[in-house]
Amino acid sequence: IGYRGTTAVTVTVTGGEITNISIDSYQDDDRYFTRAESSIISKIISAQDVNVDAVSGATYSSNSIMEAVADALGVAY
Repeated sequence: IGYRGTTAVTVTVTGGEITNISIDSYQDDDRYFTRAESSIISKIISAQDVNVDAVSGATYSSNSIMEAVADALGVAY
């Protein structure tokens, strides 16, 4: 859950690996969310793990993306 509400994502898994994450909706402020979005998505895909470092200054938005991806994958966050 972000600062202002929930984030919804679509996660594509191919061959057992996360290959794409798209944001379906979010409720956080654009200036924070956009800072977190590209960085967190690329970190998750690179690490193949939802537990990556949050973007400084956009922690709530970062956490909301990581939590939404974890929920989509059915893993603990």
